[in-house]
Amino acid sequence: MKSRCRKAFTLVEAIVVVVIIAILIALIVGGLRGSRRSARTLKCLVNARSCTGAIATYQADFKDCFPYFAQPVTGPGAFRNGSYDLEYLLQVLHWPIALRGYSNGQEIDQTHLCPSSPLAREAFGAGRYLEIVAGNGPGYVFPSDYWLSYATITDPRLWSADGDVLDVDEFRPVRGTEVAFPSSKGLMVEPRAYHLDGPNPDGNAQSISMFYVEGRTKAFTVSFCDGHTATTPFASLSPGVAPLNFNPAGAVPVLATPGGVLGRDAP
Repeated sequence: MKSRCRKAFTLVEAIVVVVIIAILIALIVGGLRGSRRSARTLKCLVNARSCTGAIATYQADFKDCFPYFAQPVTGPGAFRNGSYDLEYLLQVLHWPIALRGYSNGQEIDQTHLCPSSPLAREAFGAGRYLEIVAGNGPGYVFPSDYWLSYATITDPRLWSADGDVLDVDEFRPVRGTEVAFPSSKGLMVEPRAYHLDGPNPDGNAQSISMFYVEGRTKAFTVSFCDGHTATTPFASLSPGVAPLNFNPAGAVPVLATPGGVLGRDAP
């Protein structure tokens, strides 16, 4: 009788041990995932700060103007990147064109990308840099994952109730001294937070992206006009504004700040 009881007790002990081990493994795996996510976020912040520093150097050489290289016209043809004719507002992600002399001069500058983005992983992680560059033709400079605010290339009047993106009179260079609240106005933002969810396609319910309602659940990498960079929760940022003839999907914080450089993105 005693022997049977002892065997049953041993079986219970074994089950308890297995359960404890499973719990410990789950905790360890969860901790590792959290640590990896934190490391990816830190790397993204470092690259964003590097971009901010490069832009500050550019401003010192160009009378305090933010990167500006397009013609003030509507439609394709405002500027050219490789064989592509592009629209004026697309300067905000193609700004590496203006900064080639302030970086390594490569077609894909690693510091202009979130280390977790698909392009960074393929070009530098998988070693496909030359293949990707060749596929886009000669002279093409790859855009950045960190987008400048539209306010850096437009008059503040565009981001008012009467603004209209077809009014080319509002297209102009903007100087840093015009920013009313440097510590609260975003200079650039990573609108797709690849370091949080990996290279998921835009529109996927798991994709952390400002451009989709379901993706606005986390914090985004934001560099401010005073030089500091921070991961900032979407909910704490001022909503963007959509002028006339502007795609409402692009009316997101930092990019489409109400009042332009006269407005605030953060408290």
